[in-house]
Amino acid sequence: MVDLHIHTICSDGRETPEIVVYRASQIGLLAIAVTDHDTVDGSIRAVAAAPDTMAVLSGIELSAAEGESAVHLLGYGIDPFDSALGALLETMRRDRHVRAGEIVSRLQAMDVPLTLESVEHVAAGSPITRAHVAEALRREQMVATYTEAFERYLSDAQPAFVLQESLSASEAIAAIHRAGGVAFMAHPGVTRRDEIIPSLVKAGLDGIEVYHPNHEPAVERFYLNLAEKHGILVSGGSDYHASFRGTDRMGTPYVPREVFDRIVEAIDLRAGTRGSGDDDSGDGSLVGRPPGARAEAPGPHSG
Repeated sequence: MVDLHIHTICSDGRETPEIVVYRASQIGLLAIAVTDHDTVDGSIRAVAAAPDTMAVLSGIELSAAEGESAVHLLGYGIDPFDSALGALLETMRRDRHVRAGEIVSRLQAMDVPLTLESVEHVAAGSPITRAHVAEALRREQMVATYTEAFERYLSDAQPAFVLQESLSASEAIAAIHRAGGVAFMAHPGVTRRDEIIPSLVKAGLDGIEVYHPNHEPAVERFYLNLAEKHGILVSGGSDYHASFRGTDRMGTPYVPREVFDRIVEAIDLRAGTRGSGDDDSGDGSLVGRPPGARAEAPGPHSG
């Protein structure tokens, strides 16, 4: 069993990468990928913390825009030290901060007195997401729950929603490929933009996330058939945040080990076709140590 969609405190999760790795090893996962939003910081730390009992694949979840909706691209096997990727992520971090300011301004226009400083405090230096705004609203008692923040203000159709527009989906795919990784469309059953999948496949999309907590069995079957139709791979994971949403369960839904194996094969194939001159980083760990011994619990100062 594997889990290839996990978030940490480096974006909008609530646990350090070291704790995430430890928890994953304790429930018997064979492989994971930390896929934080628009940052590789958590992935670097997770790969470094990989025990001998579990593989840790480097990853990211890049935010893109297609028309008026967000599309997220999961990147697996990226070189987290790739300089071009690093420059892109720094731009996206700045764009996210500007977007957060716009969201706060919209809230204030509705007489919701949230400040950008409160959101920055919640984000604690990580790229600011809507989840950080929602938590700031909850902490300031402007909403009762995280879910209420999204339902009243932050979801796509709500008045404080601001689209993250740093790059298009095809540009995100290209960025992942340049960094040596493979690109998958995240939770397509949630995004509901199936009409763009054929064009993304032409742009190099390697696969789609079939197994996701918000995908019912019929939805899984639909996307399995769609992946087969287009000759692309599948992935899956819990979208774990350890969050106030109360629905997170690492390792759920079940994702077979062969899903991970096929993704690693695709990464290896891409590495074989990637020119040596394209990688100026020199030392990007792509997969953590393979299975072998037991992980130790991280200490109290591990993040």
